[in-house]
Amino acid sequence: MALEGKSEQELASLKEALLTAIRGRGGSAGNVTLQKQLAWPSDQYWAVRDLLIDAGNIQLGKGNGGSVRLLEEAQEADEAALLPSVSL
Repeated sequence: MALEGKSEQELASLKEALLTAIRGRGGSAGNVTLQKQLAWPSDQYWAVRDLLIDAGNIQLGKGNGGSVRLLEEAQEADEAALLPSVSL
């Protein structure tokens, strides 16, 4: 699995990198374009993308190779929501 062995902090960083890339393209972008921009291995890109879809940060779009777009709530969300929770 592409994300096996990654810490919560590493996962948060990967998720934020993908969200930042999508924001930088106006809130939507093609999967192939994003994967090339981030220079990630294919399995890592798809795994992080799927985490963000499952979390409700992005949704699938259309296009050759598919695309993703930020959900309105995700565009306004505080970046702290991506950080792992810490129990005190």
